[in-house]
Amino acid sequence: MQTKNLHNDVKFELFENGLNFVVSALGYLNEPIQPSDLKYAILHLSSGIELILKERLRREHWTLLFNKLDKASYQDYNNGKFTSATFNECITRLIHICEVDISQQNKNHLNSLRDKRNRFEHFGIVDTSEALKATAADALNFLIDFINNELEDELDNDDMVVIREEVLKFDAFVHQRWKAIGDPLAKAFLVVTCPRCLQDAADLSDGLHCLFCGYKNDDPEDVANEYVSEVLRESKYAIVTQGGEWPIYSCPNCYSETLVRTDEVYICFQCSESWDPGDIKECMRCSRLCFAKEDDFFSLCNICLEDIRRQ
Repeated sequence: MQTKNLHNDVKFELFENGLNFVVSALGYLNEPIQPSDLKYAILHLSSGIELILKERLRREHWTLLFNKLDKASYQDYNNGKFTSATFNECITRLIHICEVDISQQNKNHLNSLRDKRNRFEHFGIVDTSEALKATAADALNFLIDFINNELEDELDNDDMVVIREEVLKFDAFVHQRWKAIGDPLAKAFLVVTCPRCLQDAADLSDGLHCLFCGYKNDDPEDVANEYVSEVLRESKYAIVTQGGEWPIYSCPNCYSETLVRTDEVYICFQCSESWDPGDIKECMRCSRLCFAKEDDFFSLCNICLEDIRRQ
């Protein structure tokens, strides 16, 4: 009996493998789009971007691909039999070891893509197609800049040509969407970043309503917590275990536990108001937040003032 001569006819290098996943994702995003298309687009796009990030780590040094650097083995690396760095470890190593500039906004976009991918793969998801497409568009735009800046020798790759052409379609989608919501957005009383699509298009006039992706939530406490988790990227478990403070407080205006502190502003998701950090301070008597008054070093909240008056 004649034995068939077998050879390895399937081979993908790390970068090529990543690009292949991205091109596959773009194929699923061609109109008309079905819900299952969006699922596979997010799954493949997330996988592709992670592989391309790892290619940059590999070029710095192959040991950076290992989850545990002290366990790095060249034999395991060549065989591909090792536990690789997690997504968050990749980002940290790119910034602190490879000195790659990844802005907080881009980290938020990548984390949003990763979160949606995890929900699709491990649990389930309820979202709008506009939010998912916006997430994909932001991640793709980051990827183009990342390859231009960090892997420029790959710019003439055939898959890269396809990716650049397809990304233009997403830019057109985003542009058209912003054009469509321009007038109602300009009339909105207070606009914040949407916790679902991360576009600065969520109107707080009557609950939260994102004009970009259509997401709505009429529960102010739920919105406040979602905003801190998805937009500020804070983890309640991490903050509590590290002795920090969850940045949601009782609002001095409406007394609801819906006041969120950011680096630039305080936002109340119940009364749809915002204040500069200097406008709010702690009550000297009970430590609740209250409105700061001019030339008033010893500020008291209204609850403490009423209590003092009754005494």
